[in-house]
Amino acid sequence: MFKILEANKLTPTIIQMIVEAPRVAGHCLPGQFLIIRVNSDGERIPLTICDYDREAGTVEIVVQAIGAETMKLMELKAGDELADVVGPLGNASELCDTDIEELKKKKIVFIAGGVGTAPVYPQAKWLHEHGVDCDVIIGAKNKDLVILEDEFKAEAYSIAALNIRKYVICILQQMMDHMAEAVWLQNAYRILLMRDTAMIYV
Repeated sequence: MFKILEANKLTPTIIQMIVEAPRVAGHCLPGQFLIIRVNSDGERIPLTICDYDREAGTVEIVVQAIGAETMKLMELKAGDELADVVGPLGNASELCDTDIEELKKKKIVFIAGGVGTAPVYPQAKWLHEHGVDCDVIIGAKNKDLVILEDEFKAEAYSIAALNIRKYVICILQQMMDHMAEAVWLQNAYRILLMRDTAMIYV
C-alpha cells in the first residue's frame, strides 16, 4: 500500500496528490509516468509524474476526474492509501538526453493547458536545476482553472492566458517581438504541450 501524504483540490475537478513511493521517486525522470490502482479491484490508471522528491521518497500526481476511477481518487484524503503505484514507466523527456550547454543556447517555451500543465512542470523544474532558462505559457478558460502557477513561478517565467483561443498565441507573439523574429526562431527549441488543439488557433 502507498500512503497519500497530501491531497489538495486545485479546481473542482482536478486534485493534486503527494504519495509515498520511495522506489519510484528514486528512479524517475521528467516525462515518465506511473500506473496506480485505488484499490485491489480497481482499474489501472496511467498518470504523468508531476514532481518527485528523492530524499523524501515521494511522487506528486495531478488528476482530473473524468471517469469512475478518477472520481474515486477525488474522494481520497491525506492518510488514505493507494493499492498500487507502479513505475517509473515510459521514456524520459528528450531534454534529459540533450547536452546542457546546447540547451542554454536555446529559447525554450512550454505551452500547456488544463491537466496538460502537469507534465510540463517537472521539465521546467529540471531545466531550472541545471541552469537552463525557459518560459511557460499556461492556457485556461478563466483564471480559476489555471493550475500550478505558483510552482512554475519558482522555476520559470509563467504567464496565465485567460482565453485559450486567443491569448496563448498573442503572448507567444509578444515574446517574439522582444527580439528580432528571425533571431528568436534561429535560437528556438520549441516544446508545445497542449491540452486542447484550440490553443493553437489564431
